[in-house]
Amino acid sequence: MNYFLFIFLLFILSCNSNKNTRDSNKDILDKNKLTLILKDIQIAEARTKLSKIHRDSLIYLNAIQYQAIFKKHKIQADNFIKSYGYYLQDPKELNEIYESILDKLIKEEADQITNNQ
Repeated sequence: MNYFLFIFLLFILSCNSNKNTRDSNKDILDKNKLTLILKDIQIAEARTKLSKIHRDSLIYLNAIQYQAIFKKHKIQADNFIKSYGYYLQDPKELNEIYESILDKLIKEEADQITNNQ
């Protein structure tokens, strides 16, 4: 995960003293939706890192990419942050999300290799 995103999320979460629960907050994204969004974020961050852009520009470019990803998935940034914070409270569930992301990325890579042959 991008260091900037991690620090940003920790800052936002530390400012929120209320513990999010799905029952009390209908804005929490379901696991499947969050998985798709995080997968897109991982891909965008990997592309940015490979571009060897200066660190200041990297942060700006990532912010633009996050907004495009949120727009693609029709969510707001605060909705993503609340949802990510909710799943951070349950490491087992968050681990399942990241395992699912990894599985999807491996499958997509295998499909690309197969299609290019």
